Amino acid sequence: MSANLHADEAGLAVPPVAFPMPPVWFGFFELPFRVGAEMMRFSARRFDAQAALWHELSQCGDLRQAVERQSRFAEKTAAAYSHEAEALARTVNEAAVTPVL
Repeated sequence: MSANLHADEAGLAVPPVAFPMPPVWFGFFELPFRVGAEMMRFSARRFDAQAALWHELSQCGDLRQAVERQSRFAEKTAAAYSHEAEALARTVNEAAVTPVL
């Protein structure tokens, strides 16, 4: 192997990293990746909350309890979506002021 190459785990020659910093075009994908990651985290939290609601509903003894739990869930859901809109706005603002290079 030449001095400019090193071996990976399989023993294959791997060239050194060509870019110590990400290339300029990486910046074009940063915002969609950040927004996508945030949306996936939000979706995961919403699925967890929905699963918790179904569990709570299975424990209800009467209709009144079920309606109370669904109402509480609806209030928390509205607050979560409001919070998420703020989080997405912060993500977009951060990406807008972060230099591409």
